[in-house]
Amino acid sequence: MLVQLHHQFKDGRTEMCAQREIDPRHSQKELGAFVEDTQESHPVPDNAQWLFVTEKSKHFVWAAA
Repeated sequence: MLVQLHHQFKDGRTEMCAQREIDPRHSQKELGAFVEDTQESHPVPDNAQWLFVTEKSKHFVWAAA
């Protein structure tokens, strides 16, 4: 499962911070590590909160070809 963590700002805008493939068989452990790594490398700004998205989310950022 491909997941992303974004900063979501009060105006509704989001900014993708990190993306990772999570193995469903180990999802809890991998997801925890992903969140910890991302929080360390991309601290959430005061005017934002975390937004976790999967490929099915309208906020998912796809690479431009």
